[in-house]
Amino acid sequence: MKDGQPLGGSVDAILQDFKDAYERLKKHQPRDPANAELLQVGKLRVNKLTLAREAGRSRTNYVNHEEVRRYAEEKLGAKASVPREVPSVETANREYRKANGELKDEVNELKAQLAEMACYVDYLEHRYKVKSTDKVDWSSASTVLARARKNPNAAKTIGSSGRKR
Repeated sequence: MKDGQPLGGSVDAILQDFKDAYERLKKHQPRDPANAELLQVGKLRVNKLTLAREAGRSRTNYVNHEEVRRYAEEKLGAKASVPREVPSVETANREYRKANGELKDEVNELKAQLAEMACYVDYLEHRYKVKSTDKVDWSSASTVLARARKNPNAAKTIGSSGRKR
């Protein structure tokens, strides 16, 4: 701060930069290269970002200077700010652990179903003395399948983890 004035100039000078920038944008005559490029492709919108960029000023001026914020809201319209509740780390971790547990239960259930299917295919092959022509890749459930082949009746309980749902 120098002589009681903001680093970027007086508030009146900053406000005037924003007013001039707004007029240029409304007349479709931007000086800023990024805004000019957006105008050429037909995507130039007058909002707080393009206004600040055209004025050659930072968007923090909307926060730091009440006059600039009021002017922008008057010309662009004020967006209602909705307060966002941020969960605590503990709450977020608890929710993620719960979801992770549910996903593990689901994976175990699907492994059990896969093992049951493998046992049934094995049973049908032995009963009718045929080999399945479909090449099924059971590697994703290899340990479950091995346990299920040793004890087909246990295939239904392989996936249960004992957790309450």
